[in-house]
Amino acid sequence: MDWSTHGCDIDAEPLHRYKKGGYHPIHLGDRLSNGRYKVLHKLGWGGYSTVWAARDIRSRFLRNIDDLS
Repeated sequence: MDWSTHGCDIDAEPLHRYKKGGYHPIHLGDRLSNGRYKVLHKLGWGGYSTVWAARDIRSRFLRNIDDLS
């Protein structure tokens, strides 16, 4: 897909960075680390990572998950 033809007015990471060696696509409700963490909310993003709020299913605490590119 030619990402240069798609735009977005929302302040979010560029779609072209979602590729091998770049950002990893994560969706709300995804389970990470063998189901231990459930993704709840995107907290923000920057040049090297996206930060997600997730619930630790074992301890029930909220955690920050960094998706480093």
